[in-house]
Amino acid sequence: MKSTTPYTNHLTRPAERIADGRAPLKKARFLKVTGSTKELDQATIDRARQLAGLKGYVTYLPTSSMDSAAVIAAY
Repeated sequence: MKSTTPYTNHLTRPAERIADGRAPLKKARFLKVTGSTKELDQATIDRARQLAGLKGYVTYLPTSSMDSAAVIAAY
């Protein structure tokens, strides 16, 4: 199954080539190898699609000294 977003297309392309036999077997993020069977790991691909573009910030500063907008601006 082919990915639909440019972000996941870029990430899944190596796994697709290995699963189709067009590239030698090596570690690929979205590839599931069971015995001699190589296939795309759809659950991992779906999770990457959900998280694409999501970014989080964690700080232990009290909000009285720095608000969330200032934390994000610092990055």
